Amino acid sequence: MVELKKIWNGERADNRHLQNHWYQTYSYGVLKRYHEKYSIENFEFLFKDEIHWKQTIFTELGRTNEFLCQYYSEQEADEYIINLAKEICLLA
Repeated sequence: MVELKKIWNGERADNRHLQNHWYQTYSYGVLKRYHEKYSIENFEFLFKDEIHWKQTIFTELGRTNEFLCQYYSEQEADEYIINLAKEICLLA
C-alpha cells in the first residue's frame, strides 16, 4: 500500500482505491501471462482500448484469487481465475 500510494499520489488514493489497483494488477498479470502462452478466446473484450479496460472484472478476479488462496495453493487459485476469465470472455 505504501508503494501504491507513491504511484497514485495526488489522485483518488484512499486505501480502498489502492486496494482495488492491487487486485487489478495481480489478476492482470496472471491473465496476461496465460494469454500470451495459450491465448484466451475473445480476451480483447477485457481491453476495449487502453482507457476503457474492464477494471471491475480485474478487481473482482484479484479478490477471488485472494479468497481462494486461503483454501488452495496459489497455482490452483490462479487456474480458477483463469477459467473464470475464459468464461467471462466467451459470454461477452
